[in-house]
Amino acid sequence: MGHSVLSFFIAMNTLSNLRNQLDMTQAELANALGQTQGSIGHYETGRYQMPVAVAKRLINLAAANGINLSLDQIYAEVLPRQEVA
Repeated sequence: MGHSVLSFFIAMNTLSNLRNQLDMTQAELANALGQTQGSIGHYETGRYQMPVAVAKRLINLAAANGINLSLDQIYAEVLPRQEVA
């Protein structure tokens, strides 16, 4: 798995965690975001990148449930580890 794919997978793991915090199934989250259950599954596994418009709806849904979420958290890049000298 390449760095960008791995980074995106780790970032979208946030979606799975958030969905669990919201106590929602993939189908319920998909309905709330105007997406299909398959799309949510693809976003969670990193197969597809979530469109910004959908990410903004996700942020609003999280906020309505008292959860702070930002675009940076959704699209986070994981930096390669650097060794300490």
